[in-house]
Amino acid sequence: MMYMTIMKIFIILAILIAIVLAVMVYVYIDYRRHKKPLLSVDPNVNYSLFHHIAVVTIPIFRYRLSIRLSKVNPQNSKGVHKF
Repeated sequence: MMYMTIMKIFIILAILIAIVLAVMVYVYIDYRRHKKPLLSVDPNVNYSLFHHIAVVTIPIFRYRLSIRLSKVNPQNSKGVHKF
């Protein structure tokens, strides 16, 4: 019984670590893809990974993972939502 619990925890941790590593690899590849044209224009450009995360990655994740709550107006027969 204890062995199964440890294995479940290990599997969950392995999945979480794999997701974190995949996200880190994606962010780094995206960073390199964005930096390449900048270097061709100006080889002395100062474009760090942290700047890329703050300016590109976080806003994109916030946009893609945004959640909207809506409330149906019962007085409107067309079903218009209020946001």
